[in-house]
Amino acid sequence: MNETWRVSPSFPDYEVSDLGHVRRNGRLLKGFFHGGRYCVAIHRPRSQAVAVATLVAEAFLKLPSVHAAKVSHRIIHRNDSLIDNRPANLLVVPRRKYSVQDYERASEMLAGGVSARLVRLLTGVSYSAIRRYRKRTGRRPKRPPSVLDEIMAILRDYEARSGAPASTATAGDTVTASE
Repeated sequence: MNETWRVSPSFPDYEVSDLGHVRRNGRLLKGFFHGGRYCVAIHRPRSQAVAVATLVAEAFLKLPSVHAAKVSHRIIHRNDSLIDNRPANLLVVPRRKYSVQDYERASEMLAGGVSARLVRLLTGVSYSAIRRYRKRTGRRPKRPPSVLDEIMAILRDYEARSGAPASTATAGDTVTASE
């Protein structure tokens, strides 16, 4: 498979490929993790870490610029692999202020058993932002009923419909064998 290389608009000395590689003067740069992001060292008057996903999005997805992207956009990896920086795996979403309803909805989804990744994709609110919101406000969503509560509700419903008790035993009763 051939890689397509494009010059980085923000850093003209560097080229970015559609497979998420970065090179300078024909030499591939080695990536590293910095601040929870997969980065490469860009040497402009001084060295700075720049996220590979941001460089790829800028070159292939028409993101305005690396510096504007930090303020105006977020880049999400669709498969949660930070080293998979192919343009097809990147989703560019605008940054926005989240309302109380966004945090509440995301928090309820998490409490209901929806995965943190899916909540982030559906609402845009990250799990760490939800934790900060909960800590700041002291609000917690109502916990979903436990499985035992659901079973007991089904039994009560059955008793109400049939008129006969479904079970006379309670959790504390002991059963003895009769002869």
